[in-house]
Amino acid sequence: MRTPAWQGLALAAWVCAAASACSSEPAPPSPARRVILVTVDTLRADHLGCYGYARPTSPRLDELARECMVFDSAWSAAPLTVPSISALLGGRPPEELGVASRANGLRMPAAVRTLPELLRESGIDTAAFVSSCVLVAPPSELGDVGVAQGFAHYDDELGKSERDRGMPERSAADCTSAVLRWLEARPAAADRFFL
Repeated sequence: MRTPAWQGLALAAWVCAAASACSSEPAPPSPARRVILVTVDTLRADHLGCYGYARPTSPRLDELARECMVFDSAWSAAPLTVPSISALLGGRPPEELGVASRANGLRMPAAVRTLPELLRESGIDTAAFVSSCVLVAPPSELGDVGVAQGFAHYDDELGKSERDRGMPERSAADCTSAVLRWLEARPAAADRFFL
């Protein structure tokens, strides 16, 4: 007796599914839909609960750490904000990006291809919300340069001055509120982003 073709296909599909379920090879990961990069300037890991600090100095970060990947060690490309963030987004040491590692006043030139630019060209929405005056976007006549380049939305509305140095800044609460407003305003179908 001959087996109908559809039964043969069903059996083949079942065998393939069973074989992959028993395989020691892990299934390839699905692409990330949302990537949120949080950078915090001048933060000491040894004063965070998620790294063992006993005092409750970081309840929100500790809560986030319980749900996310946490690294035990990290190194910065530079001791200052602008060159460090430039290296992070540009994927190269500050000096190769035209940003000296000991100066906050230099900007990556437009020729540097940044992670946000690559993601944006791939159809992934990009947004940044900053709280420090050294990360304010340059005037538009300078073009798409610096750490702002590649972001479709770059929110650098600061406002208040720092308590100790008198430089413009935005509080973590105000920055978080701006991020939440951006997220809530997004269409439901627009679920891929780099923030």
